[in-house]
Amino acid sequence: MTGGVLRGGARDRELSALNQLIFSVREPLLEQNLDAVIASRGTPAKRPTRVLEIGFGEGTALLEFAWQFRDKQVDFYGIDAAVGPEEEITVRSQEDLRGLPARYEHLREIDVEQLALPEVAFYAIGEGTPQELTTGQARGIDLSDNSIDLVYSVATIRFVTDKIRLIEEVVRILAPGGTAFLDVDDVDWDYSAAAADGTFDLDSYRGRLLLLAGEAPVPIPIYFGVRGGSQVTFRFPPARRLLLTITKNDDRPFSFGVRYDHRHSLKTHDMPRRPNGRLIGGVRSAYQAAPRIIETMTFPWQQRRP
Repeated sequence: MTGGVLRGGARDRELSALNQLIFSVREPLLEQNLDAVIASRGTPAKRPTRVLEIGFGEGTALLEFAWQFRDKQVDFYGIDAAVGPEEEITVRSQEDLRGLPARYEHLREIDVEQLALPEVAFYAIGEGTPQELTTGQARGIDLSDNSIDLVYSVATIRFVTDKIRLIEEVVRILAPGGTAFLDVDDVDWDYSAAAADGTFDLDSYRGRLLLLAGEAPVPIPIYFGVRGGSQVTFRFPPARRLLLTITKNDDRPFSFGVRYDHRHSLKTHDMPRRPNGRLIGGVRSAYQAAPRIIETMTFPWQQRRP
């Protein structure tokens, strides 16, 4: 893995497997969401509907998705980390997508000569020097503001150093009315209860995203909700896996107003291990929340105090 985006055993997943990981069912919900986006834009639309996969790996799901919508006015894009020549990666360019049907049984029906291939790019979103991380200038997304209608990412963001930067960039490129499904984490992400009863233990926290006010934990759903306001809607699952759903409601610039916290951020081998002693993979991205925002927030446990 070369910073920012996973390239590993999950790189050749089928589209149905992505639906399973995002929505916990193998029903075609990504496809249904794209159909809904297309319908909502009216006919004729001023431009094609645009879809982005972050962390597309070998591009198998991306190509399958594009094939299913080949008769619609939809443009597909993919971003993944650049890799060295020594790594056994098949797809290193848009042209390499042509060879996938010959390599994967579930793609055999795809006629690439009858398909506009997805545009792909190779760079690591959310990576940068310590100074760039501190100033919020980690690598962004090379797409225009308000230009993408549907974004999805699976088993990728947990490896990104500056996760908030990536999420802010997704909001920036989403068109008003656009939606993103981001698989951010699958361990310990919702520490709201521990924050409420004072049992939160920073040293043993295994989640990959952490918001703090000094040393005190700030629950992610509450902070995101306050910052999003009427501009951006963030939805969180009542589940162990953090699948962040984002809906952009208008085209104003957006920021979480946080500062990257180098001291509390951790690399893979410094992360607390699972109960069985195994590494959890990924990195912890910690942030100091803006004091002016924290002052305006009311937490549920504050309301319960006499």
